[in-house]
Amino acid sequence: PEVFRFPGEIAPGLKFADVPNGVAAINAIPALGWAQMFFLIGAVDYYGYLKFDSGIPDLDADELAKRTDSELAHGRRPPRHARDPRASPPRLAELHPA
Repeated sequence: PEVFRFPGEIAPGLKFADVPNGVAAINAIPALGWAQMFFLIGAVDYYGYLKFDSGIPDLDADELAKRTDSELAHGRRPPRHARDPRASPPRLAELHPA
């Protein structure tokens, strides 16, 4: 069931209330709207926008080194934010070099 609809327009002349639910919404939203969503999600994913501090551990240097060594000992690459909280997420080319 529908719980909430945004007020206003999703596109000029198209109100949020006029967009149907489910798969029918695909044809109701203009192509430029889909392109805008696609490029926004891509920019957030690639450049690492919308960073939040909630997942960054507040550890001293010794504990951070211990956890990093533990991750490496188990064959896992430690999260990049464990090394540098300001770092952006890894890119595919960095994870799988050619």
